[in-house]
Amino acid sequence: MNRLAALTTWVRLETIGNGKYTVAMPETDSGWLTFDQWLADGAGVILGTDRVSLVAIDNTGHLTPDDPGVEILEQVVEPELGA
Repeated sequence: MNRLAALTTWVRLETIGNGKYTVAMPETDSGWLTFDQWLADGAGVILGTDRVSLVAIDNTGHLTPDDPGVEILEQVVEPELGA
């Protein structure tokens, strides 16, 4: 492992009530395609507004992309889950 490899970390500063918080997330662990999506989702949680949606479920129960950068690779309908 290269110890000098670059690691991008996303940072968001929040003020909630009288408290001030810092949220830091490695880009690779964020679960979002872009910084803007991650930031908008965090703001939606704090402000109680809509959160970012990457996929939607259509009227037949299938996933559809809800963002131009999303590609659904596979959907398993009624998967068998172990007990």
